[in-house]
Amino acid sequence: MLAKLASEYKKPDGLYQIEKGREIEFIDSLKLKDLWGIGGKSLERFHDLGITEIRQLRMYSMKLLAEMFGEHSAGYIYTIVRGEDPGVWNCSPKSRSISSEVTFEKDIRSPETIKKELLDISRQLMFRLNDSGFTSRTVSLKIKYFDFTVITAQTTLTSCIKCSDEIYSVLCSLLENKLDRSKPVRLTGASLMSLEDRGASSQLDLFEDNYSKKGEVEKAVQALSKKRPGLKIFKAALIDKFSGN
Repeated sequence: MLAKLASEYKKPDGLYQIEKGREIEFIDSLKLKDLWGIGGKSLERFHDLGITEIRQLRMYSMKLLAEMFGEHSAGYIYTIVRGEDPGVWNCSPKSRSISSEVTFEKDIRSPETIKKELLDISRQLMFRLNDSGFTSRTVSLKIKYFDFTVITAQTTLTSCIKCSDEIYSVLCSLLENKLDRSKPVRLTGASLMSLEDRGASSQLDLFEDNYSKKGEVEKAVQALSKKRPGLKIFKAALIDKFSGN
């Protein structure tokens, strides 16, 4: 949940580090509407009760929250205002996933524009996968059209994903097969699914390939970015996106 909130906190870059021990400080810097899973009806109820800040919600006991919002909602609210995950991350290994998506300012028809966003999403997913301690072989594509119709498609590879270029290649292939070019696209996204413990993966690569080499380069870039938070390193194809042009 904190990862989801942090990615939203620093859009469009989507990179923000929450230091260990400062989770509550980060949560309190948000507005009620920024909390993951809090919708319009909940906000109206907060307003009616005079609740304007997240820290106010943390003052209520579970029993009092249940009286105010009902048992199910009380448990959810009690958990998230303390910076704890309410179940976004499933404990079942095969249900774990990492995802990212982007909503376009205007509905678009250009496959190339979609691909550019998928290139950036591939980079985000790979960096998060490297940090997670998990690995994945399954890549999923999501497309939402102007009429809110949603389609998904996925591919499971024979070996573990090694770099963002590999993710991007799969996404482009899925896009070519699934995109309805007659309908404008409102949103696109991608997921790495069925995450497994990195050390427990049974699929070993006997030979180093080009994707493996690129993966090592990306890990080095990621390590450098962490050492120098103000430094921006990105693929040349995304230069117009990150330069503000």
